[in-house]
Amino acid sequence: MHSWLVPLVLLAALVGLLAWRWKFKPSHPRLWCEYWVYVRRNQLPTTEAFLERMVGSNPFNKPGQPCIGAREGLLFTDLRFHMALAKKEKNPESFRPDLADEHLALAPDTLLLLHDSTALVVLRYASDRVVADVRHLQFMPHAAAAILDLCDGTAVLDTQASQLWNRDEFKSILEKRPQVDGFDLHCRVVWRQAEEGFRARTLGLTKVGRSDLVTDPQEPDHETLVTDVLRQAAREAFRDPSGTGPWTVEAFSDQFEVALGPVQGRLQSVRIGRRQPS
Repeated sequence: MHSWLVPLVLLAALVGLLAWRWKFKPSHPRLWCEYWVYVRRNQLPTTEAFLERMVGSNPFNKPGQPCIGAREGLLFTDLRFHMALAKKEKNPESFRPDLADEHLALAPDTLLLLHDSTALVVLRYASDRVVADVRHLQFMPHAAAAILDLCDGTAVLDTQASQLWNRDEFKSILEKRPQVDGFDLHCRVVWRQAEEGFRARTLGLTKVGRSDLVTDPQEPDHETLVTDVLRQAAREAFRDPSGTGPWTVEAFSDQFEVALGPVQGRLQSVRIGRRQPS
């Protein structure tokens, strides 16, 4: 083979490999779970202090019921778990997250908490593949609570659910229910006006590796019904990340079928239809 052909062959092989990987790349969206903990201490805790606060000294432990057991503890050394410090002076836009997120509305007292913070700790669990379990749903909120204590934290932002709690609110949630791997903490349904009408959509299903769901345009006075139906379907999608529906749910004494449509960008459309009595 001529020497000048070698680079061409290698280039063709590389292009073919990339094309193959693109064609057969899983369509399942990336799993992404992320919390920003706003703090007044410009330094991450030591590994030892973090582990101790998460496990042995976790104030939300109940007798015989540790919040972080051996199952969740494996995430301490999982490469998909990431913790980093971002100082306010270098990342000022991160201290006004409401300006970049239409689903996040902050009260004046909450804005004051962010103003008084000097840094934020980013806690992220991300995977390009579907995980076999969702132990990170229990691990991540407790990691956020640990950072609140160890770094003089003021507030916690769930970037995927577009929800922010002050220190006392967040810790109160874990105090009332230390098992926090369910739908209610991790996801929510919002109602927003778009150019073509009103739509309901989910926020937070990316935490289990699914695209968030969005309805077709709806009538303005259907908010209560549509959000209730979508919330029930989203619970099923959250419970079974590989489920494809359709899901049958009941609302206001009627049954509705929620079917998945195409994925466009980061959202998957759903169609809601009323089931006719048989």
